[in-house]
Amino acid sequence: MASKRNLRQRCCARKAAYGSAGEAQRVVARVYWAHRTTLHAYRCPFCGSFHVGHPPGEKRTRTNFKQVTSYGTH
Repeated sequence: MASKRNLRQRCCARKAAYGSAGEAQRVVARVYWAHRTTLHAYRCPFCGSFHVGHPPGEKRTRTNFKQVTSYGTH
């Protein structure tokens, strides 16, 4: 079982903290239009501020990748 300190470090340490839900939603919209990646804003149970992250259970795939086709030489 993980300690509370370990859980908080995994959840909060590398994420930006936003003071309001509106501020976090603006970041979600900006990231969507720039990268076409779906994120969501949520209130953190450890620090009480808002974070932005991938929805839980979502399969993370890269949608805006460059397709590379290799052709054999004859």
